[in-house]
Amino acid sequence: MNKLIALLLSAALAVPAGAGNVASVPAPNAPIGGSGGAASGAAAASLAPVSAAGLAPSPWVARALWGHDYHVPTPSLAQGMRQSLPVLTEAMAAAARNPDTAAGARQVAAALSQSLDQNLKNGNQEAAAADAALISAISGRRPKERLKTLAKDLEAQEDARELQAALGQLEIYTALEFIRVGSQLSAYRLALTQAIKGGTVEQFLAQRMDQSGSPQAGQAPAAAPAVSAARGKTAPTPPSRGGLKAAQAQAVAAQATTARDSAASQTAVPAPGARGYLSVFDLAPALGAPTNGVAGTVARPLSGDDAWASAATDRPVKPNPVMNGPLVRGELQADFVNVGMGPTGMMAMIAAVASGKTAVGVEIRAEPQRGVHQNIREEWFHVLGLIDKMMLDRYGEDGVPKLPSGKPFMLADVFYNPERVGGHLDFNEIYGVGDSQGQNVAGRLSRISFEDAREATVSGNDGKAKVFVLPAPTLPDKPDPAKITGNMQKVLDSPSSFQVALINYELMLRAYINAIQAQDKASGRPARIKTYENHRVAVEEGQALGYVEVPGDRRRIVIEEVVDKRGAGGAAQRVHKEGTPRIDLGAPKRFALSMGFGGGLDAKTLGYKQEDVKYADPATGQEIAGKQNWIVGEVTANIGGQLIRRISTIADPRTGEKHTVRQIAVGHENAPNVAWVPVQVPAFMDFDPVAAGKVPAGSDPKSAAHIDARKALILDYFVGQVSAVTHIPEADIRRMRMFYGPNFFTLQEKIGHTARVAANGNVAGDLMGNGHFLTSGGSMTGMIGHTICFLRYWDNLSRGVPADVAARVLEDGIKTNSEAWLHVSQKEFDSLGPANFGAERAAALGVSNEGGGQNATGRGFGLAQVLGQQSWADSFRRLFAGEFGKAGEDFYVPEKEVDVTAAQGVTVQRVTLAGN
Repeated sequence: MNKLIALLLSAALAVPAGAGNVASVPAPNAPIGGSGGAASGAAAASLAPVSAAGLAPSPWVARALWGHDYHVPTPSLAQGMRQSLPVLTEAMAAAARNPDTAAGARQVAAALSQSLDQNLKNGNQEAAAADAALISAISGRRPKERLKTLAKDLEAQEDARELQAALGQLEIYTALEFIRVGSQLSAYRLALTQAIKGGTVEQFLAQRMDQSGSPQAGQAPAAAPAVSAARGKTAPTPPSRGGLKAAQAQAVAAQATTARDSAASQTAVPAPGARGYLSVFDLAPALGAPTNGVAGTVARPLSGDDAWASAATDRPVKPNPVMNGPLVRGELQADFVNVGMGPTGMMAMIAAVASGKTAVGVEIRAEPQRGVHQNIREEWFHVLGLIDKMMLDRYGEDGVPKLPSGKPFMLADVFYNPERVGGHLDFNEIYGVGDSQGQNVAGRLSRISFEDAREATVSGNDGKAKVFVLPAPTLPDKPDPAKITGNMQKVLDSPSSFQVALINYELMLRAYINAIQAQDKASGRPARIKTYENHRVAVEEGQALGYVEVPGDRRRIVIEEVVDKRGAGGAAQRVHKEGTPRIDLGAPKRFALSMGFGGGLDAKTLGYKQEDVKYADPATGQEIAGKQNWIVGEVTANIGGQLIRRISTIADPRTGEKHTVRQIAVGHENAPNVAWVPVQVPAFMDFDPVAAGKVPAGSDPKSAAHIDARKALILDYFVGQVSAVTHIPEADIRRMRMFYGPNFFTLQEKIGHTARVAANGNVAGDLMGNGHFLTSGGSMTGMIGHTICFLRYWDNLSRGVPADVAARVLEDGIKTNSEAWLHVSQKEFDSLGPANFGAERAAALGVSNEGGGQNATGRGFGLAQVLGQQSWADSFRRLFAGEFGKAGEDFYVPEKEVDVTAAQGVTVQRVTLAGN
């Protein structure tokens, strides 16, 4: 009944607006000032009359204040913005000059709230509604996007371009700056809403504007901007009589000054403060700006409002059967719990400990087992150095984990030291032997080459392919946290600097975590970190019900030990280990799911979904799925420290249609047995043994003959493509060891609408979104971008940022970083330049895109064959069991490193870059 009365009142008070001539004010879904889910009720009730008629806000003000689904007439909003927007622009410019970011945020919030107070008192309803709209945008979810929405709303109003431009110029400020302002405005917004609802606006304003002891007592309210008549409308003239453009010029100048001063301050790392350690912002100033500058990414579906559910404190919590059985308290009730101890998860755990928090990791397997060779960007080296510095500053040398040699375990140094080399040893050998070994985990990149063997290129080059040779990137002498950009688009557009097997750096991170555990136990200090291998979040009734709901839309984590159980068909199934109690980890401040693409039962239970990413085909303009078929394998081709890419033409024998496909070879410094070779499969090729005439029509696809014939077709194609990219004869390729693959798989890009899965939980890594693997973007996005988001999250909490605001920054940052990966990945779908060479190197090649954008159609074959653990586990089991024999005796390894520049039938062009 109350809602009906409120609706009737709103209808009676509403100002008619013509179709197409109204401005919407986006509704924030987040609770304001801890008010739970009462936003919609407060918005409706706010339309009731108030006691002081002269101060009664129009319906526009109430609607704008709460960003309700009602509309503010666009002419009224525009007219009010001409007075209100200079207040915001001047205040933001002043805040940018203030070295105290918290004080600057308070200044902006005070200016906006006092402007609204004054306009309400003066009965200036248009300006009050505009103030309310700005306050609603900034204190709501994703403030920068909401300001853009306001600018878009003004498109319908003539003579509003200056206002749109002014709103657009606010893009110079970071999302974090707006969120800080918004957190200051939340309490004001809630208090004014309650005043409107209770009819006490006059009292509310009196308390703020007179000498009654309010926080604003004794302060003159911000004067309403002077206005001048212009074509019958009001137009702003400040600041300094120069109007909005002058305000924006001042803001840009202030931002430039701040950036200059910040750059100057990075020449020296400040000494530890009163807390005994350095802030992450002090060590890496770039981390203070969470935005990535990814504007207008083409990837879809990336639109629509993120699902930001308000805290359901008033919703009853259902009983959970997980809590009924035997349950023991976890040894460590940690601040942070990570489910899925891949690279992203382990980096998040280490980041928590470096930030002074405790962490627990849950992993369904025993240890890493994937041997994919990857291209690593320089920024990760600097992030490792940041972690090392934070650990040393916070815990001292005695609190840093130790290597077997007894020396401090410095992640950046173990990964790469310019005084050491890369080699053929795996991490367990490097780590176990210690200093005497002298080998890096990472391998240097010594040469980069790109071969254009497309039919058109060969035809126009006297029957020869073109090989472009580029210089390897210059490597840093030491890690430098001040060089961290925090911008994943720039990171992924930078050149690959190192090459390393995924299993080796995963084992390095796992050894680091284990060393912390061992050190704490041996010294008797409170545990900082704890791992549960062969464990999962508890499963009941076919769901991961170990994510136990507690009040406030939070989750408590209950886990269980698992074992493999063989079914009737011989397939392994993980089940709760009989006789073991479940373990209650409590409700952590933050938990994360980082178990890789898909997320399995955990993501499904929490209601987390991903959708296919689609791109606009540059040739047709139509939307196409980001989908390609590939074959990958590991062979002993002696690539060394090279990154080789090739493009060539394959024609469909049935239609004559020509397809451009890619081949890549990645090696490792001084490791002749290593060559990771992915090759693209044209869309028409599906390796059907029946169509190829290898088995009779009607053959059972599950029969041994059908399976063997399909494997043979895949092997034949793979061998031919490996031969093409390495210029090694096919006969020699077949003599090589192939301990992994060739495996056929489909790369298909997906992304979720939000990183949030609970008030205290989020996804990270590939589970947020997965782009094209040729950029090695998954690991880079998780280990650099998402790690920075977690570091920022803990630092924000330590600085007093409200928990829900810190969570928003974290979740937005995770999604923004994954969107940056998709943005860079698009190049691998609609162009032929090598994205993982780095943007500058790829552009220097000047490769045309003729024949590019070849995407797969039809059914997909999944990513499990290359990213799944099981196939890798089987391969390593065979390798360690000695099934492949000895190099040079049982399998072939070329004596010399592959040199594509010496191949017959190619011309060589050496590419120079600026500064080389």
